[in-house]
Amino acid sequence: MDEVVEYKKKKVYFFHLSGGKQTHLESLKPKIIELYDDFYNRRYDNVPDLTINGERIFVSAMTRFETAAVQTENGPVMEFVYQLNIQRVDPSRDVEYGVLTQEVDERRHKLELADNEASEGNYGPLVNTEVLYDPYRKVLCRTRCTGDLSNALLLRFIKLAFNLRGAKMEVILNQRGVDAIDDFSALKTLRIAVASPNNFLDFADDGRSEYADMRFASSMRGNKYAYVLSGTNLEKHTLKRKLNSLMSEGENFSLETAVIEGENDGIFEPIDLLKNKLTYSGQIIIKNGEKITIKHYFRMLEYSFRDKLDFLKAQFEFVD
Repeated sequence: MDEVVEYKKKKVYFFHLSGGKQTHLESLKPKIIELYDDFYNRRYDNVPDLTINGERIFVSAMTRFETAAVQTENGPVMEFVYQLNIQRVDPSRDVEYGVLTQEVDERRHKLELADNEASEGNYGPLVNTEVLYDPYRKVLCRTRCTGDLSNALLLRFIKLAFNLRGAKMEVILNQRGVDAIDDFSALKTLRIAVASPNNFLDFADDGRSEYADMRFASSMRGNKYAYVLSGTNLEKHTLKRKLNSLMSEGENFSLETAVIEGENDGIFEPIDLLKNKLTYSGQIIIKNGEKITIKHYFRMLEYSFRDKLDFLKAQFEFVD
């Protein structure tokens, strides 16, 4: 019998974890290492298991892989990269399944529970979210699938599970995005649009200068602001700092537009930074009708990370 091979297209998204002085982001690396040890030694009582917005969200599996030994002042350090499977269960929703032996309009079935089981709220649909984390460069990678954690909910889980107040997931630009600002002989225009479902309430009392626009929008009860900044040659360093604060996935704000325009060798050129996010597009190979498992996603995350590792090394310093 000939082998049947299917290819499922998937995309991996790259982020950089950042935060302020109160975030203590350096504490995440030992916590991730300790969590891996807990899984390895089956100490499951120590595994984060939270209730957020009525849903149970918890880490259900972990693995790690080596990249290479990195030479530091204290000698060589073997770099490990960690992978986590985070599961969510929504007890408020029915658990449904399909019976393919029945007619198409009769295939949908609900899992029947005893009254006491249903009332306890311990059952619900389960969805996986696979994440890769490099604790030495603070790089986070993830895939997306139907029903998984949004970036905002994933960030909230990370902040609560590992006590990282004020942490952010900054979008990592690809090479074209990184080079865009420096390559312009004259930077002419910046176009920005930012939206927030809660009227930027999270930033109303934030004293950092880069959030002044959000504080003003919050005082006006606005849920979106946009502006165009133009000049004969905008200051690049200040612009980069502004973009770093905005090119992130926050819990209650999102960057909808980020376009820079400038001259390059006498040619006027616009660059859409949101279309130049660092991603990896690949395929999950499925043989002979096998089901996609967590291991498939972990393999793809590892492959995509190794594929982009040289670029990531150039962008982010290794910190032991």
